[in-house]
Amino acid sequence: MFLTLTAPGDSQHFQRNGAPCPCTPEGGVELMSWNATAVARWNRFLRDLGRSIGAHEYVVAERDVLDKYSGTLDTKTYKREISHLAYFRGTEAQQRGALHFHVMLRRDDGRPLRVRVSDVRRLAIKHGFGHSVDVQRLEPGHAGYVAKYVAKSADDRSGVVWPSTVTRRRRSTTWPTVGEMQDVAVFQKRPGFRTWVASRSWGRSMRDVRAAQAHHVAVLDALPSWADVPASAGWARLVVPDHPDLPPHVPIAGCVTESLWLVA
Repeated sequence: MFLTLTAPGDSQHFQRNGAPCPCTPEGGVELMSWNATAVARWNRFLRDLGRSIGAHEYVVAERDVLDKYSGTLDTKTYKREISHLAYFRGTEAQQRGALHFHVMLRRDDGRPLRVRVSDVRRLAIKHGFGHSVDVQRLEPGHAGYVAKYVAKSADDRSGVVWPSTVTRRRRSTTWPTVGEMQDVAVFQKRPGFRTWVASRSWGRSMRDVRAAQAHHVAVLDALPSWADVPASAGWARLVVPDHPDLPPHVPIAGCVTESLWLVA
């Protein structure tokens, strides 16, 4: 599934029946505070989505806990919630400074991912996203679409409004001998978000991505320069199988790499 979640609007919207849309409060949302809580909203949305479609399960696990009185280790059992939703999330910065997410989503247990668009929109509004939700079937071209906005967001960090919390220590007037911590929020334009995030079960780590990039550069460096190519030769291309995580021109381990010289 390919999913796009947007921020609420800058003004309140009304439905066809005249009732105000629940996604946007009167006067719009405060973008600085919304951007700072966007990731937390996404985590809650993903948790509820997984629970609603049966992609979460509880397993019994054990861990050793140190008893602070006796100094011995005790084995405790607890229930752990496991999600079978794997995702790759790219972040795009809108012109107005709001963040929204482009997400490639699938199940990692081999079962098909079936959701209702109405349920996705309901959960998005519940956790503070806008009512404009785009749900599509995941296609190979969506990986390049997300990569485009990831690269775009890397240059648009300075245009995103972000809260910066400054902590000051002062003495309380009620308890003059006790130091009280007071948080004073100073809002400014400051980059504070990741352009992309992938779950551990997505299948490709950042180390794999860097290895693929290094291999790609090594292949290009091994090709002769245009000055050394005879006039009778054309250009070279790399034959790479379709892969959902990579654009079609990046070689990966185990693929067929072929240099094809076209003769004029």
